[in-house]
Amino acid sequence: MLKVKAKALVKVNLMDIFKPILPVIIIMSLITGCTASHTDDRSAGGSGDSGAGQRFTDNTQSEEMSKIETAKINAQLGIAYLEKKNVQRAKQKLLLALQQAPNIPEPWYSMAYFLEATGNTDEARKYYMKSLQVAPGRGDVENNYGTFLCRSGHYQESIKHFMLATRAPDYLDPAAAYENAGICSMKIKAYSQASFYFSQALLKDPARNLSLLKLAEVDIKLKKFKAARQLLNQFTLVSQPTPEYASIIEQLNNADRNKAG
Repeated sequence: MLKVKAKALVKVNLMDIFKPILPVIIIMSLITGCTASHTDDRSAGGSGDSGAGQRFTDNTQSEEMSKIETAKINAQLGIAYLEKKNVQRAKQKLLLALQQAPNIPEPWYSMAYFLEATGNTDEARKYYMKSLQVAPGRGDVENNYGTFLCRSGHYQESIKHFMLATRAPDYLDPAAAYENAGICSMKIKAYSQASFYFSQALLKDPARNLSLLKLAEVDIKLKKFKAARQLLNQFTLVSQPTPEYASIIEQLNNADRNKAG
């Protein structure tokens, strides 16, 4: 979701491009654990052991994997600090993540989000592009870049990246990319296109209530009032009314009154 992740582009919220942030206490304990395991690995072999070469290779690979996992955690911590408005600490963690694992996309798109959120849009784009370079064709990276483009007003370009995300075999949440594509399509008033994308999002994940509401809103724009009301009724069966639901039902009631008048 336009998916570290926090709230419903899905509402075009910057935090939606990230995975959930682990609690800080857990993250710090994981970092401590990684450090301890490194020390244990390095002290495992003796110079006279015939298997020392193999252990050295195994330890090197283990340390590299630990660096990658620690970098991912530091990237998440950076975004968590940013949410708390601790900008200096956030940047420190993100720079550390980049230093630890420059060959994975998470530090790059996390720093890109940081730059975007702090008003450095042009620089942010460079970091998003770098995340695409280190992980070409990866679904979450394409979706992240698409959300940035949509927020920046590059709607058609953003939709192309959302569609690339939906076709990535490794991407576990194609419904999010379809939903984001629908939201961006609405920005350019391409309502039939938006209807298709929201329908696809619901086909992939029927529990996406935001897509349900947005599809109803699109149906109103397309003057499919009966279909819109059915969708809104369906929404009330699976969720409590929300402010967005209230706004869309008001649009529908106004459309009905205008039609009657």
